[in-house]
Amino acid sequence: MRLENQARLDKIKKTSRILQVICKVLMVVAAIAFLPGCIALLINRGGTIHSFNTAFVIAELTLPSRLLLLAVIALTFGVVLKCFFDLNQLLGNYSRGEIFTARSAGLIRQLGITCVLWGVLNLGSAFLPLVISPQHPKSFEGEFGFVFIGCIIIGISWFMEMAVELQEENDLTI
Repeated sequence: MRLENQARLDKIKKTSRILQVICKVLMVVAAIAFLPGCIALLINRGGTIHSFNTAFVIAELTLPSRLLLLAVIALTFGVVLKCFFDLNQLLGNYSRGEIFTARSAGLIRQLGITCVLWGVLNLGSAFLPLVISPQHPKSFEGEFGFVFIGCIIIGISWFMEMAVELQEENDLTI
């Protein structure tokens, strides 16, 4: 490997390790942010819960509404945790110099799937005020941009997997 390429690879490895630490910190922050809302919903104390672009006053919610909101928040937390976990794994591959591998392409696909899940959750949560809130909202706001972006990322990961297979076949050819 040329000296300048080795320097680039070393920079990728170092940056990936730093970003991996940031990912782990963000996973902990997400867990800490998730817990107070869950506890507030379960014990029915005053306050407001924000889910996507909607605020819900806890005291106005019935028990089934609080449980449904808790489920949506748990799904949101799960998608966020999945995102950081997959990104952490991908950065781990990069920190070991495993950049263009089938595993890295698979992790990029998982990040695309996470974007699709986030988009579906975002779109589904637009209906949440209609189901939960005692005063039904007059407007509807839902976005499907993340679904589109996720599909593009999944497509790119497929191209990366094909490129890895072609490279492996090329390396075996004498």
